[in-house]
Amino acid sequence: MKITFNLQAAPPADNGGTSTIFNSANMLKGMGHDVSVVSDGENLFTWFKLQARYLKTGGSVADYNDAHALIATGAHSVQHVLNAPVSKGAKFWWIRAHESWSTPNERLDEYYGNPYLELLVNSVGLQRCIKQRTGRNSTIVRPGMDFDRFYPIKKRTWKHKKTYVLGALFSAKSRKRFQWVREIYAACLARKLPVKLHLFGVEKRPRDVRCDKYLRAPSTNRLREFYNKVDIWLASTKSEGLHIPPQEAMLCGCLLSGAVDPLSGMEDYLVDGKTGFAMGYWSDAVELIDRVTSNPEAFAHIAEAGKQKVKDLGGRKQNMEVMLSHLRNGRKPDVLRRRLFDLRRRGIGQ
Repeated sequence: MKITFNLQAAPPADNGGTSTIFNSANMLKGMGHDVSVVSDGENLFTWFKLQARYLKTGGSVADYNDAHALIATGAHSVQHVLNAPVSKGAKFWWIRAHESWSTPNERLDEYYGNPYLELLVNSVGLQRCIKQRTGRNSTIVRPGMDFDRFYPIKKRTWKHKKTYVLGALFSAKSRKRFQWVREIYAACLARKLPVKLHLFGVEKRPRDVRCDKYLRAPSTNRLREFYNKVDIWLASTKSEGLHIPPQEAMLCGCLLSGAVDPLSGMEDYLVDGKTGFAMGYWSDAVELIDRVTSNPEAFAHIAEAGKQKVKDLGGRKQNMEVMLSHLRNGRKPDVLRRRLFDLRRRGIGQ
């Protein structure tokens, strides 16, 4: 099958979004498909090599290769996909966040309701968001995790120890709500809890952030080692699709304390008190850390259940097979006609 991922107006760079698309493209190519990634800029992604074809275009859809499926990867590329002729492929949007920080809600709703786009989403939260905003159904296609990259290097014992390590992703973006991590660490130190804070991120180490370790843009091997030294993973974000770093941390045996906003991106794997712990406000994490440092053995089974929950969501190949089943279905003209009829009957896309 010929598949094109469209990154117009958002050229590849060292970030989690590009990593997801490139990993997906590489997996699909490895499964025997003809995969292209197109954008109007240079490929500046350095974390690993893109095995699929990369095509720098002049911004015109005429530059795209003919394909069976053309996939928008963000709001920035939706219009390019809609403008493409039929020969470029059935039109999909793999929605990986409600991008209200860069695109007005009115425009997002217009795109969500466009009957010429098949909607794929990466999480339960996004699926619900789109249903509530437009009444439209969408299909969940997660990127899948790499179980051979993230795993416990050695068995965790969850016994009392001198110091416990808190871990988190650093980002200066307001929607990541890193201020909560600051507050958590400050409160733990004020209580004299035996903790250290380890951070990683793609940005330079922030001078105004107090932490005991900072890892910038780590390789997979270094990131796995990083997670394996963390006991409790703090995920404070309020706007994601499917939040990836907590899953990586959980696969390495970390206990998750995650935000539970409607779009925090952890609903698919965070079940409060069973696979991790919900963080309604930063102070909830402080109370959890106090309990863990007092009686770590009581939390071993929850960390283990969290790891299993992430595994239950499937690996990368399994999830790309789900994507392929929908891409093939989107090629059928009768499916588009039925979808248009259904949406118009409900007053969407008229």
